[in-house]
Amino acid sequence: MWWDDDPHEEQEADHRLPTREMFVRVWPFLRPHRWTFLAALLLTLVGVSLVLAQPVIFRLIVDHDFPEKDLQSLLRHASIYLGLMIGGSAISALATVLMGRAGVLVINRIKRVLFGHFMGLGLGWLEKHPVGSLVSRVESDSQRLVHLCSTMAMRILSPLVMVLGALVVIGTTDRRLLLIAVIMLPLMVTGTVFMFSRMRSRFREERKLYAKLSGQVAEVVPAARLLQALGRLRWAEARVALANRIYKSFTTRLMFLEYAFWSGIGLIEIAMTAIALWLGAGWIADGSMTPGTLVMFAQYASMIYWPLMQLSEQLAEIQRAGGAADRIFSSLDTQPTVSAPETLTPVPQQPRSIEFQNVHFEYEEGKPVLQDVSFRLDHGRTVALVGPTGSGKSTIINLVTRLRDVTQGRILLDGIDVRDFDPVDYRRRFGLVLQDLYLFPAPVLDNLRAFRDEIDEDAVREAARTAGILEVLEARPGGLQAVLAERGGDLSYGQRQLLAFARALAVDPPLLILDEATSSVDPGTERRIQKALEALTRDRTTLLVAHRLSTIRHADRILVLQEGRIVEEGAHAELLALDGVYAELVRLQENENGTEADSSGHRNGGSAENLPQGETHERID
Repeated sequence: MWWDDDPHEEQEADHRLPTREMFVRVWPFLRPHRWTFLAALLLTLVGVSLVLAQPVIFRLIVDHDFPEKDLQSLLRHASIYLGLMIGGSAISALATVLMGRAGVLVINRIKRVLFGHFMGLGLGWLEKHPVGSLVSRVESDSQRLVHLCSTMAMRILSPLVMVLGALVVIGTTDRRLLLIAVIMLPLMVTGTVFMFSRMRSRFREERKLYAKLSGQVAEVVPAARLLQALGRLRWAEARVALANRIYKSFTTRLMFLEYAFWSGIGLIEIAMTAIALWLGAGWIADGSMTPGTLVMFAQYASMIYWPLMQLSEQLAEIQRAGGAADRIFSSLDTQPTVSAPETLTPVPQQPRSIEFQNVHFEYEEGKPVLQDVSFRLDHGRTVALVGPTGSGKSTIINLVTRLRDVTQGRILLDGIDVRDFDPVDYRRRFGLVLQDLYLFPAPVLDNLRAFRDEIDEDAVREAARTAGILEVLEARPGGLQAVLAERGGDLSYGQRQLLAFARALAVDPPLLILDEATSSVDPGTERRIQKALEALTRDRTTLLVAHRLSTIRHADRILVLQEGRIVEEGAHAELLALDGVYAELVRLQENENGTEADSSGHRNGGSAENLPQGETHERID
């Protein structure tokens, strides 16, 4: 199905970051917090030193205080031992807090950078990636790096220092015990290296399966209403359940593999302790070793084993973080499909014209969508685009707003190629009213001013009043401060269109794009929209994609598209007089509505122009 295979995910999964390069790539995000990380690491070293001193104190208790029954010395050594335990725990806790806080700040920055990069990659890239996959990459993959950037560094340093410190103390106390530890240690290290080298691909697969599962959930939940209407909820549940079973099965096998590794390391530690006790009993008998030394070695043996266990676990987390880092940094390495030039040209504040010059565009190589399209929009004029589905109308809108770049030809703003402008600054000159409405789950006021704080509330109210939606919005509990449901689900479709229309008015753009702004509304709502249209398009360059003749017929110029080419252009009456493609589209639509029209655009029984505004609802498909 559509969510089962993502070739782009597979392609990016082939991008493998070496562990060293992964840390190098993370370092710029760590740099602002390097002193916090350094302080946490130093505290970790102090805490480890306090832990390493504990077996030495316990040895004194066993070898000196117990045999000599020195209660005062015993209390003194016991107090020191207790102090070392409390101090080590407190310092480790403080180091964990410092490291964790800095790690969260680092990850939050990575999320902001990654999300901003996604938004800047362009429409072409975003359309190729499922929403759920992108959500997983920003949230889940970034969260994996929390361990890499926070407690993981401390938990790697701490075991290493613990193992080295234990070996040093053992070596300075009794070299025979050091030899036992050194003989067994390579087996532990070899197992750890094996874990490090073999598990990364499995953890990468685990991240891929998790992303697929979370992606399915993210895609299915917004479609719950449609799935209920179609009676396909059980189908959706079965798809998610299947992905969940696959993920559970894989992670279960992965957990058993990790457990088997840790159990193997545990057997080595048991063997090391057993050998030391067996040989140590003889050494104690001949007087060459004290009981305290053997007890101390047993404690240090656990300090070697458990840190290695912890180290192997953290290396496994590095592998998990490595899979996430592969996906994150491969995304950050992706170049935007629409980018700003090195030398920017200022965008005119009040553009006078937009011109298409021999524009060609292809979504796929060898399959042109637009071919040799040329036209000009002058200031204050309205140009309408009509044509059948797939003729290229929406593509022209994407190109003029530079959501995509042309394959051949040029688009000029006041004679300057739009590719010479900063895309973000260029798009701020446009106001958009699209058929696919999107409203944010935020206050109505913020939706109306498109989150631009520089637009004051009075201007927003005036825009809503002009669009005929102010009274409806103020009648709702909370008025303009009321928070809308997701995608404006608590408004009717017509109200959402009027609100989107008011948003364009509030932004007050010099260039206006209307994509079927009057579609799917009742006659009363359309009358209000038509009235607002007259105010909105006055003194603005307007590109209009609409099906209703009540909107198209008053455009200064109509461009008729067919198979990606402009086949006719002119005013409404001129195109009807040509009796070509446009006239045929009009007749077909009027026939569907049960009317008959002559070449002058009249209905039987009277002139269309004499009907009350909003009564003409012919559509061109």
